[in-house]
Amino acid sequence: MLLPFRRAYGRSTCPWGDPSTPMSSKPGLANNIICLYAKFGFFEDAHHVFDEMPIEDAFSWNTVLSMYAKHGMIHLANNMFDKMPQRDSVSWTTMIVGLHLMGQFERAVCMFSDMIRFRAPPSWFILTNVLSSCAALEALDFGRKVHSFVVKLGLGGVVSIANSLINMYGKSGDVDIAKAVFDGMVLRSVSSWNYMISLFAQSGRMDLPRENFEEMTDHNIVSWSAIIAGYNQNNLDKEALELFPRMLKDQSAVAFMRNRWT
Repeated sequence: MLLPFRRAYGRSTCPWGDPSTPMSSKPGLANNIICLYAKFGFFEDAHHVFDEMPIEDAFSWNTVLSMYAKHGMIHLANNMFDKMPQRDSVSWTTMIVGLHLMGQFERAVCMFSDMIRFRAPPSWFILTNVLSSCAALEALDFGRKVHSFVVKLGLGGVVSIANSLINMYGKSGDVDIAKAVFDGMVLRSVSSWNYMISLFAQSGRMDLPRENFEEMTDHNIVSWSAIIAGYNQNNLDKEALELFPRMLKDQSAVAFMRNRWT
């Protein structure tokens, strides 16, 4: 699909690299070509276009950075990040999220520390990913520091952040604080309820997850799986079996199982 385009604008010809051409004054066109190459997996071509640009703007840097991070080439993304003349919130977000998705949780947490040291304001998206990294590491102390940033920035009411806090505190062993975060939520998603059901079930306090389960207005397959698995883990097989017929009457759960197993 891109072969004719690559022949015209590939490595052999980069018109914006020649300052005498009108193309050199149009970084937007070069950025679009970088995006196109990146979208279709022509990473070397995308980087070559970037290298040939007489002046790279923030969008150019972030596009190549994102290209590498999204495709798991985190070492190349890190090289780009280190060379950036200026880093904005997009740059930090790309690196922290990329590290988290690659399972490099410690590096994601360290990158967040660097971001704060450079006084770059964290977005809610960064905070959710850093909290998830803390949960994976069971890094309760650092998670509390992130929580303080959440409070300071007034983002405690963001559902995704509250869910990440619940998950972090729960996996780090502080179920009571997780419950306090849950109780303080004005708005809750199905995930909020599911987190609490799973956390209480894992701690063996099955009366509380059952209360949460019954309070839910909508259940999904995760809700049913969490409560039934919790009963099984706590040797309450009778209670688990009693719930199973109810699950079979839940159309969303049945639809999920039908799509999954047929």
